Amino acid sequence: MLARTLDYIDRYLGLERTTIIFTSDHGDELYEHGRYGHMHHVYEEVTRVPLLVAGPGMRPGRVAGLVSNVSIYRTLRSLVGAGPVGEGAPGRPLVTPEALGTGRIGGEPIVSVLTRPAGCPENVLTKYIREDLEAAIIETGPSGAPMGVERYHLSSDPGEENPLREAGGEEFVTFADRWWRYWRDLARRRGVDHAETKIAWQRDFTWGPAQKDKGRDLTPEEKRMREQMRALGYLH
Repeated sequence: MLARTLDYIDRYLGLERTTIIFTSDHGDELYEHGRYGHMHHVYEEVTRVPLLVAGPGMRPGRVAGLVSNVSIYRTLRSLVGAGPVGEGAPGRPLVTPEALGTGRIGGEPIVSVLTRPAGCPENVLTKYIREDLEAAIIETGPSGAPMGVERYHLSSDPGEENPLREAGGEEFVTFADRWWRYWRDLARRRGVDHAETKIAWQRDFTWGPAQKDKGRDLTPEEKRMREQMRALGYLH
């Protein structure tokens, strides 16, 4: 599919003047920690995804450090000369027009958050990876209070199989609380309502559409959602 997409772009737009970003929203667990799929945890098999940037004037290279897909927006704005983003926007340009092929930067802390579906023992899992590759997964209960911390050093334990036992988890808990406050305040200032993807939403639009739709016409919004689900491979 990627080859077909690139062939289409080359034929009708021209790859020589097109910037391509290839990434993913998440990976899938293949029983590395006893589970299959996603929506279960925030281990590396779910949160570490590819991020490739290619475009006019860029030379091959690789970032020596951590970057986050939250920086994609700033990167695109920088490449097309759209100017800086508003105050408080997260991320930073990963490639700039002034330093194509040489100005790649890494080392920013990485944050991943999973709101567990109903019926799971935990509610929210927040993963924080420091620049030195020490990672912590903070479990937060309904009241917002931390319920536990798992810590790993990804340089020596990339599979997250051997939790660190020494003290130090308090720093990560403090960061997770500060991070949540930052995002809530940013959303409030910009008038953004926080929305969570629920299992019921996926079921309504994917797992039982034939029975649900029998005998009635779909609304324009439902038709649009179905087309999106079909494009993503959830419907056939």
